[in-house]
Amino acid sequence: YDDLVVPLKKSCPQAMNAPNSAGVTPEDLLKWMKHTETAENMSRPTEQDSEKEWLEKLFGECEDEFCETFGVYDG
Repeated sequence: YDDLVVPLKKSCPQAMNAPNSAGVTPEDLLKWMKHTETAENMSRPTEQDSEKEWLEKLFGECEDEFCETFGVYDG
């Protein structure tokens, strides 16, 4: 971005509105990328929450199994 878009905006801001053969402008592409990144960022907390939940369940099961196995020797 810093190597291509920023110098292009500084030297020729009109280029950001020049459509290609498909009618898509660089500005359209940047807006699309920004929208895509925002959607990805919003979906990540759910993935992290589900992974955290899975790890908590796994830890709980390991703890239960440990207590069942070694609890016999407690006294």
